[in-house]
Amino acid sequence: MDKDFKTLFNETLHNYGVGIAKLSETTGIPERYLEAMRSGNLGSLPPAPYVRGYLNKIGNLAGVNGEELWTAFKKDEQTKTSGSEDRLPENRFSLQKINKGRVVGLAVLVLLFAYGLFRFDVIVGKPLLQISAPVEALFLSNEEIFELSGLAESRDKLTVNGENIIINEDGSFNKKWKLTPGINILEFKVKRFLGLETCHYIFVVAVETRV
Repeated sequence: MDKDFKTLFNETLHNYGVGIAKLSETTGIPERYLEAMRSGNLGSLPPAPYVRGYLNKIGNLAGVNGEELWTAFKKDEQTKTSGSEDRLPENRFSLQKINKGRVVGLAVLVLLFAYGLFRFDVIVGKPLLQISAPVEALFLSNEEIFELSGLAESRDKLTVNGENIIINEDGSFNKKWKLTPGINILEFKVKRFLGLETCHYIFVVAVETRV
């Protein structure tokens, strides 16, 4: 009947006639690994390729076949990596398998962040307001009905003295405004989604004409 690894290892130490400390000094193998082999605590050993190298080194010194020790080891403990006798253990600093779901989620977050930066001015920037009529901030008029016109952006909200003004798709706006005799103060206000706004004031003096 084949001997288990613990028995075979301890017999090798006994026949070689050295203790754990001396064997560690001679081979360079850490004492904690040699103690784990002697006690059969194989789960605390390093990856299998290192164990195989240790056992071959011990076998050469003790005059036994290191592969026999290795075979007994494989029977007693499932090695940490499949096919480990043919390849080196994985580098714990190497790139691991990428989780596709996490990559997709991260990509979406990056795109949303980039989109937010790109659209920042659209969302929270200062609204556009250009007034083409009247052309001056202080204007005299002898007409009762006065035309207001200019440019703004269709996504924003435009009011004149609190009254909503329709902005066309091309950004233009036109409004017939009824003047009262004397000074008329017109407050143009454009407000954006998150509350930023642009204001402009026009003073129109309505002058009565005499016949």
